[in-house]
Amino acid sequence: MKKIFRYVIIVLLTFIFVIPANAECLNYHETNQMQKLQTIALTDTQSPPTPQKTEEETILNIILSDWRNLWSVGDKKFTFKLYDNVYLNSDEFLASDSQSPTTTLMKGWEAYSTAWEPYMNQHLHPWRIYRLNVNKVAVVGDIAWSNLTLYGKGILDSQEFLHNEQITHIWRKVDGQWRIVHESVTGPVNI
Repeated sequence: MKKIFRYVIIVLLTFIFVIPANAECLNYHETNQMQKLQTIALTDTQSPPTPQKTEEETILNIILSDWRNLWSVGDKKFTFKLYDNVYLNSDEFLASDSQSPTTTLMKGWEAYSTAWEPYMNQHLHPWRIYRLNVNKVAVVGDIAWSNLTLYGKGILDSQEFLHNEQITHIWRKVDGQWRIVHESVTGPVNI
């Protein structure tokens, strides 16, 4: 019994004196998108600031958050309005898409957005991306490219629809922000 009591006292004293009182939980992030595991970082307030993200990490973050949230709407209404910071909203935007609801080559943001927004809400709804592999992100100056493999499921014209596709994006830094200036989509893929 004395050994157990002594052990408990040592453990308690360790927590009181070894772990600094000013430690706090600063942030957490998902480490595995599919399993939704979370890592919580305990950081001493005296530690050095977090290093700046690389350009590749910035683009990867846009892909895994804004871009994925835009296209994986579930049963919510699909709209580009909440994500106008992802694509270059000008006539310079170009998309070549084998899955396009209209033409496979869309020149300009207006043509792209007016084709996809009604299609997603009227024909492919609900829709969600259940797996997204980021195969590559590379940056050279103010130009970058990324390649993804998307796996999605939903209802297409009242029928269950499972789909996968390869997506390549060309990115350009505009006014300090990364924007997709070209999108190329082909699918289904055989991987």
